[in-house]
Amino acid sequence: MERQLDAAFMRQDENALWQHPTVQKALRKNGVKHHLFVVLATSVVEVGRDWDADWGIIEPSSMRSLIQFAGRIQRHRQHPPLQANMLILNKNIRALRTRHHDCAVYCQPGFESSRFLLSSHDLNTLLTPEEYTCINALPRILDRRASFQPGKPFDSLITLEHMRLWEELLGTRSTT
Repeated sequence: MERQLDAAFMRQDENALWQHPTVQKALRKNGVKHHLFVVLATSVVEVGRDWDADWGIIEPSSMRSLIQFAGRIQRHRQHPPLQANMLILNKNIRALRTRHHDCAVYCQPGFESSRFLLSSHDLNTLLTPEEYTCINALPRILDRRASFQPGKPFDSLITLEHMRLWEELLGTRSTT
């Protein structure tokens, strides 16, 4: 299945998709004229595949995850979109299943843990519109550690990532 998906999502030649045997079979089946192909995938798609999709829907877990996933949309063809082509859900499934804010839900994948908790699990409060309406790496590059307040939950997905990476790489939670 992975080989078939890898071949189907190689989109340098836009017409190659329609020649793929599995796609051809689906197109011929039942005489239906309009098709919508949906692939459900894990976070492996974000870093392990050279795929080019027309659009995507993603659960939030980290800014890194959003950036990587966005890189799979129009990856080869790079046509300017005429409308939004990526939907970011405002919560992941773990956040929907729990009503407590004192447990980590943006983990595996993600940077949240029992020691690094977020103040909310609603993406509308964890990212600003500027950080998610046009996905790029700038939020990951700009140092947000100065906004960290020791002893308080993180109010930004990006600040959480910066602090977790700081600790992992340097072994300290210093904010300087």
